[in-house]
Amino acid sequence: MAEVCQLQSRFLCCSVVDAESGNPRTDFSFVRLSTIFSPRSCCCLMMPVFTLKIGNWGTQWCVGEAAGNQFFNVASFLWVTCIAHQLYQVLCCDLPLLSNKYLPAYHMLCWGIPLITVALLLFFGHFETETEDVGWCWIESGPWRFTLFYIPMFILMIINCVAYVTIIWTVYGKYKRALDVQGRGPESQNFAKQTLVWGLKASLYPVVFLGVRTGSTINRIYEIFNSNPNFGLKITHVLCSGLQGFFYALVYIYNERVLARLRRSCE
Repeated sequence: MAEVCQLQSRFLCCSVVDAESGNPRTDFSFVRLSTIFSPRSCCCLMMPVFTLKIGNWGTQWCVGEAAGNQFFNVASFLWVTCIAHQLYQVLCCDLPLLSNKYLPAYHMLCWGIPLITVALLLFFGHFETETEDVGWCWIESGPWRFTLFYIPMFILMIINCVAYVTIIWTVYGKYKRALDVQGRGPESQNFAKQTLVWGLKASLYPVVFLGVRTGSTINRIYEIFNSNPNFGLKITHVLCSGLQGFFYALVYIYNERVLARLRRSCE
């Protein structure tokens, strides 16, 4: 089941990356923010690769799988947060839509921090060398896993929640102001609704991030206090982890122009 979810995620993420590379100026739902979304799509593409139990091939493979899991998962959290920051800047602070002002900082943070965590874990030898824990190699259970994975994830989840609420509140305020300034005729109502829908769809990235991490987080918290694993929580954990790319891709490619291009490529 996990492998099927992972293959679905990889297929849809490949579709997103292909759509971006083949037509970089396509008007996506989030309007040409693909320079920031592309790395996130690549992370979703790579994450399932490191949950395919390649660690069963030997100790070195297991360490490599563990390093890949840590690197791409943490990078994906950071990219989602950077996307939320960019959307906040555009929708709440009137940053120009095509601005790449923060892009160098995003790349430094989103690739640099995961690389540092992987280097620390390799140096101190805290990657697993067998796959008995969750079916794939990762960080050893204990303080290192909590410090270098769960604490950053909780912090980023809070940041994304705050960003999500702020963006929705701001977009709704713009929706109401558009109605007040332009009147309540059909055209002005259409414009106001489009503004509201755009903001809501843009905010789906933080929502998906919170949703797909909930299952694994609940399972991990349960395992901290209970020695016997819960089958239902374990299944939820595996499904959520495997379907991250699937849900992100659905959010990203749910756009008439992108879907039309994908349909044409399949003909």
